[in-house]
Amino acid sequence: MTGQHNEVGGPRPLTAAAACRLELDWGALAPAEVRAALWAAEAAWGLAGVVLAGDAPLVGLLTPGDCLPGGHPLALAGVESERAGLLALTAADGRLDRARGRVLILGLAARLPRRCRSLEAQGAARRLAAATAPPAVWLTAWGFTAVPGAGRRFRLDLRRTIPSPRPAWLPGRVETGWGMVPAPATRNG
Repeated sequence: MTGQHNEVGGPRPLTAAAACRLELDWGALAPAEVRAALWAAEAAWGLAGVVLAGDAPLVGLLTPGDCLPGGHPLALAGVESERAGLLALTAADGRLDRARGRVLILGLAARLPRRCRSLEAQGAARRLAAATAPPAVWLTAWGFTAVPGAGRRFRLDLRRTIPSPRPAWLPGRVETGWGMVPAPATRNG
């Protein structure tokens, strides 16, 4: 895939075993807690995240809200179990761009089951400083909204996404916040 962006194939599901083999800098997070969170995601949803291949693969990892490792910015916010927490968003070369990040978030959101009400993330004040917190301005550009009274916590409400036939690699849903007015709709899956 060298030299290609992989827009045709889109993000591919990532298992907990594959995610645990990634060499990511988790900072203050305990590796055992991170692994447990990834396995909890796979048990709940059949995947621990997605990967977007290319010259510098882009990875998005998630976990049930009540399984976030202690010390993760979202763990301090008390995210509920029916919400997915963005555990990490990172690129192999350390450079994450807004357009590829959006494709990755679409891939994550599209693969979450109907019982999952939202995808939550902690936003950074500036440029990507840590894998656990993408820039807040990117989150809003991707359709997330700020959670009132919760600092830099953002939510992509999956109950307000609408089915979309495009792009072909998405399994049947998710268009919100990117030039469309979000509207309540029944999601597929």
